[in-house]
Amino acid sequence: MARLKTIDDDQMNPQMAALAKKVKYDPGYHRGLKIFAHSQEFVAPVWSAYIELFDGGLLDSRLKELVRIKIAQNNDCFM
Repeated sequence: MARLKTIDDDQMNPQMAALAKKVKYDPGYHRGLKIFAHSQEFVAPVWSAYIELFDGGLLDSRLKELVRIKIAQNNDCFM
């Protein structure tokens, strides 16, 4: 099975590097973003929208994260 290596922050374009800096507190998100960075032109707008979804809106971001985790558990996608 093929495996992708992570991309270093200094190899990312400025938009991807800024996104990586925003999620650096969470090793899972940060590592995922560094793997997805192989397709920066696609991933940057998607991750930007994803982060905006969690940062904005009426619900607290912590509640949104709990819902995301519960959905992952229900779908056997949680480690």
